[in-house]
Amino acid sequence: MFLVYSMATMALLMGLGGCSESEAGSESPSATLKVYHFTNSGCLSNLRSDGTDDTTSIAGRHEVLRLKALGNGRLQVHHDSVVYQCAAKIELHVTRNGQLIHIEERDVASAQANCTCPYNLKYEFPLEYGDYRIRINDGNTFPFTYTSATDMTLILGDYKGLY
Repeated sequence: MFLVYSMATMALLMGLGGCSESEAGSESPSATLKVYHFTNSGCLSNLRSDGTDDTTSIAGRHEVLRLKALGNGRLQVHHDSVVYQCAAKIELHVTRNGQLIHIEERDVASAQANCTCPYNLKYEFPLEYGDYRIRINDGNTFPFTYTSATDMTLILGDYKGLY
């Protein structure tokens, strides 16, 4: 009797151990995505060299996010006119949890400047085709569909100041 009970228990444990997380109904934890070709424009200025401001270009500019499919299975992201302090050192982390892609662009500089300016950031990461939501830092979440033809621009907001 003890032998039958032991063998039944062993069979049950082996059967449970063979289930994958998806079969057991567990949601997979967020995965860090490898980022390729991260470029940072450095501090930009919209002042013309003659010292006059072009107010029409200032009024018409926004912080934007451009998402573009590349032929190598990667999504390219252009985050333009994002405002940081002038001595910013920006680090980037991209994670995916289900259909949510969370991008963290953080200023990790130890020195702080007494000014702000816009930066243009560009990077890419691998992604499978499908429907997603993307969040930059702790801001709003935007839905998008990633296909081989994806080339879209999202307006994230107005400039946070003049420069």
